[in-house]
Amino acid sequence: MEPLASSVIVFVLLIVLLPAVFAGLLSLTFYYILAKTQPVVGKFAPILSGLLLAVLVPVLSFVPPIRPILPVLDLVIILMGVLTPFMLLQNRLPDRHRFVILFSGSAITAAMLLVYGFATAFGDGAPSPVSRFLMSLPLPEIGLPIMSLITVYLEAVLISSVIFGAVLAVVTAFREREVQSG
Repeated sequence: MEPLASSVIVFVLLIVLLPAVFAGLLSLTFYYILAKTQPVVGKFAPILSGLLLAVLVPVLSFVPPIRPILPVLDLVIILMGVLTPFMLLQNRLPDRHRFVILFSGSAITAAMLLVYGFATAFGDGAPSPVSRFLMSLPLPEIGLPIMSLITVYLEAVLISSVIFGAVLAVVTAFREREVQSG
Protein backbone atom coordinates (compact mmCIF):
# COMPACT_ATOMS: atom_id res chain seq x y z
CA MET A 1 0.00 0.00 0.00
CA GLU A 2 1.29 3.44 -0.87
CA PRO A 3 2.15 5.84 1.96
CA LEU A 4 -0.46 8.34 0.75
CA ALA A 5 -3.22 5.74 0.75
CA SER A 6 -2.34 4.58 4.27
CA SER A 7 -2.25 8.16 5.58
CA VAL A 8 -5.69 8.80 4.03
CA ILE A 9 -7.04 5.68 5.73
CA VAL A 10 -5.56 6.75 9.08
CA PHE A 11 -7.00 10.25 8.60
CA VAL A 12 -10.48 8.91 7.85
CA LEU A 13 -10.39 6.44 10.75
CA LEU A 14 -8.94 8.70 13.44
CA ILE A 15 -10.09 12.16 12.44
CA VAL A 16 -13.53 11.50 10.93
CA LEU A 17 -14.92 8.10 11.97
CA LEU A 18 -13.75 7.98 15.58
CA PRO A 19 -15.26 11.40 16.46
CA ALA A 20 -18.40 10.48 14.48
CA VAL A 21 -18.87 7.30 16.51
CA PHE A 22 -18.21 9.23 19.72
CA ALA A 23 -20.81 11.78 18.60
CA GLY A 24 -23.33 9.01 18.03
CA LEU A 25 -22.76 7.52 21.48
CA LEU A 26 -22.89 10.92 23.16
CA SER A 27 -26.07 11.72 21.28
CA LEU A 28 -27.69 8.53 22.57
CA THR A 29 -26.71 9.52 26.11
CA PHE A 30 -28.26 12.98 25.76
CA TYR A 31 -31.38 11.49 24.21
CA TYR A 32 -31.75 9.05 27.08
CA ILE A 33 -31.45 11.91 29.60
CA LEU A 34 -33.88 14.16 27.72
CA ALA A 35 -36.37 11.34 27.11
CA LYS A 36 -36.68 10.88 30.86
CA THR A 37 -37.74 14.51 31.38
CA GLN A 38 -41.21 15.90 30.85
CA PRO A 39 -42.34 15.67 27.18
CA VAL A 40 -42.49 19.42 26.59
CA VAL A 41 -39.18 20.06 28.32
CA GLY A 42 -37.52 17.22 26.40
CA LYS A 43 -38.58 18.63 23.03
CA PHE A 44 -37.32 22.15 23.69
CA ALA A 45 -34.26 21.32 25.79
CA PRO A 46 -31.96 20.69 22.78
CA ILE A 47 -32.82 24.09 21.32
CA LEU A 48 -32.26 25.94 24.57
CA SER A 49 -29.13 23.93 25.46
CA GLY A 50 -27.58 24.32 22.02
CA LEU A 51 -28.12 28.07 21.82
CA LEU A 52 -27.09 28.62 25.45
CA LEU A 53 -23.86 26.69 24.89
CA ALA A 54 -23.23 28.63 21.67
CA VAL A 55 -23.23 31.80 23.75
CA LEU A 56 -21.35 30.38 26.76
CA VAL A 57 -18.54 28.49 25.02
CA PRO A 58 -16.79 31.62 23.64
CA VAL A 59 -17.07 33.26 27.05
CA LEU A 60 -15.75 30.11 28.78
CA SER A 61 -12.80 30.01 26.37
CA PHE A 62 -11.22 32.79 28.44
CA VAL A 63 -11.11 30.50 31.51
CA PRO A 64 -7.87 28.45 31.28
CA PRO A 65 -9.09 25.32 33.14
CA ILE A 66 -12.06 25.04 30.75
CA ARG A 67 -10.05 25.27 27.51
CA PRO A 68 -9.25 21.53 27.25
CA ILE A 69 -12.94 20.59 27.14
CA LEU A 70 -13.94 23.21 24.55
CA PRO A 71 -13.90 20.70 21.65
CA VAL A 72 -16.30 18.46 23.58
CA LEU A 73 -18.58 21.45 24.23
CA ASP A 74 -18.48 22.25 20.50
CA LEU A 75 -19.51 18.66 19.81
CA VAL A 76 -22.35 18.98 22.33
CA ILE A 77 -23.61 22.02 20.40
CA ILE A 78 -23.63 19.90 17.23
CA LEU A 79 -25.45 17.09 19.04
CA MET A 80 -28.08 19.47 20.35
CA GLY A 81 -28.58 20.47 16.71
CA VAL A 82 -29.05 16.79 15.84
CA LEU A 83 -31.44 16.20 18.73
CA THR A 84 -33.61 19.21 17.84
CA PRO A 85 -35.36 17.62 14.82
CA PHE A 86 -35.10 14.11 16.29
CA MET A 87 -37.05 15.03 19.41
CA LEU A 88 -39.83 16.41 17.21
CA LEU A 89 -39.95 13.31 14.98
CA GLN A 90 -39.27 10.55 17.51
CA ASN A 91 -42.90 9.52 17.93
CA ARG A 92 -43.23 8.87 14.20
CA LEU A 93 -40.18 6.62 14.01
CA PRO A 94 -40.30 2.90 14.85
CA ASP A 95 -39.59 2.28 18.54
CA ARG A 96 -37.26 -0.66 18.03
CA HIS A 97 -34.98 1.22 15.60
CA ARG A 98 -35.09 4.64 17.27
CA PHE A 99 -31.62 4.34 18.84
CA VAL A 100 -30.05 3.11 15.60
CA ILE A 101 -31.62 5.99 13.68
CA LEU A 102 -30.38 8.55 16.22
CA PHE A 103 -26.89 7.04 16.37
CA SER A 104 -26.61 6.93 12.58
CA GLY A 105 -27.98 10.43 12.12
CA SER A 106 -25.60 11.81 14.76
CA ALA A 107 -22.57 10.03 13.34
CA ILE A 108 -23.36 11.07 9.76
CA THR A 109 -24.00 14.70 10.75
CA ALA A 110 -20.80 14.92 12.80
CA ALA A 111 -18.78 13.29 10.03
CA MET A 112 -20.22 15.64 7.40
CA LEU A 113 -19.45 18.70 9.53
CA LEU A 114 -15.91 17.43 10.20
CA VAL A 115 -15.24 16.77 6.52
CA TYR A 116 -16.70 20.16 5.59
CA GLY A 117 -14.58 21.83 8.27
CA PHE A 118 -11.39 20.15 7.06
CA ALA A 119 -12.22 20.90 3.43
CA THR A 120 -12.75 24.55 4.30
CA ALA A 121 -9.61 24.78 6.45
CA PHE A 122 -7.30 22.95 4.05
CA GLY A 123 -8.99 23.84 0.77
CA ASP A 124 -8.28 26.80 -1.42
CA GLY A 125 -8.36 29.15 1.56
CA ALA A 126 -11.53 30.91 0.49
CA PRO A 127 -13.97 31.41 3.36
CA SER A 128 -17.41 29.88 3.14
CA PRO A 129 -20.31 32.18 2.27
CA VAL A 130 -21.47 32.05 5.88
CA SER A 131 -18.01 32.98 7.17
CA ARG A 132 -17.80 35.79 4.64
CA PHE A 133 -21.19 37.08 5.85
CA LEU A 134 -20.20 36.85 9.52
CA MET A 135 -16.93 38.70 8.85
CA SER A 136 -18.87 41.54 7.24
CA LEU A 137 -21.09 42.08 10.30
CA PRO A 138 -20.05 44.74 12.81
CA LEU A 139 -19.84 42.27 15.70
CA PRO A 140 -17.91 42.81 18.92
CA GLU A 141 -14.87 40.57 19.42
CA ILE A 142 -16.88 37.89 21.23
CA GLY A 143 -19.77 38.14 18.73
CA LEU A 144 -18.03 36.34 15.87
CA PRO A 145 -17.38 33.07 17.78
CA ILE A 146 -20.94 33.14 19.13
CA MET A 147 -22.40 33.60 15.65
CA SER A 148 -20.09 30.88 14.30
CA LEU A 149 -21.30 28.38 16.91
CA ILE A 150 -24.94 29.30 16.29
CA THR A 151 -24.27 28.67 12.60
CA VAL A 152 -22.75 25.25 13.42
CA TYR A 153 -25.85 24.45 15.50
CA LEU A 154 -28.12 25.45 12.62
CA GLU A 155 -26.04 23.44 10.13
CA ALA A 156 -26.43 20.38 12.37
CA VAL A 157 -30.18 20.99 12.54
CA LEU A 158 -30.37 21.24 8.75
CA ILE A 159 -28.23 18.17 7.99
CA SER A 160 -29.94 15.99 10.58
CA SER A 161 -33.38 17.19 9.46
CA VAL A 162 -32.61 15.95 5.97
CA ILE A 163 -31.34 12.62 7.33
CA PHE A 164 -34.27 12.06 9.69
CA GLY A 165 -36.72 13.30 7.06
CA ALA A 166 -35.41 10.72 4.60
CA VAL A 167 -35.70 7.99 7.25
CA LEU A 168 -39.25 9.14 8.04
CA ALA A 169 -40.16 9.06 4.34
CA VAL A 170 -38.88 5.48 4.03
CA VAL A 171 -40.69 4.41 7.22
CA THR A 172 -43.93 6.01 6.00
CA ALA A 173 -43.63 4.33 2.62
CA PHE A 174 -43.13 0.92 4.25
CA ARG A 175 -46.08 1.47 6.60
CA GLU A 176 -48.36 2.43 3.69
CA ARG A 177 -47.16 -0.58 1.74
CA GLU A 178 -47.98 -2.86 4.71
CA VAL A 179 -51.44 -1.32 5.07
CA GLN A 180 -52.19 -1.75 1.37
CA SER A 181 -50.96 -5.34 1.27
CA GLY A 182 -52.25 -6.44 4.63
